[in-house]
Amino acid sequence: MEQATEEWRKAWSARQLDVYLSFYGTAFPNRASFIRRKTSIIQAAARIEVAIDNLRVTVNGNEARALFRQSYRSDKFQSVDQKELVWARESGRLVIVAENSRD
Repeated sequence: MEQATEEWRKAWSARQLDVYLSFYGTAFPNRASFIRRKTSIIQAAARIEVAIDNLRVTVNGNEARALFRQSYRSDKFQSVDQKELVWARESGRLVIVAENSRD
């Protein structure tokens, strides 16, 4: 789970839109709207830096939760918040099925 979360972070920081979006499963809530919003954000930014601190992973049955402090910085916006990624298997691979953030 730690490795999947790190690969997600790397894709976002590298602005690799297709790779980044491939981490989100078909069951992700409001997926089409999410994809439109993230596409716009990534395409508008000249650079994006995402850092993860204090990563903790818990597994409960078929789901795993990655909890961490996320520092996001681009030439357009910056923030620091607590993030939760909920991972599950879909078609044999790990994907994000929910994402939550709070200040």
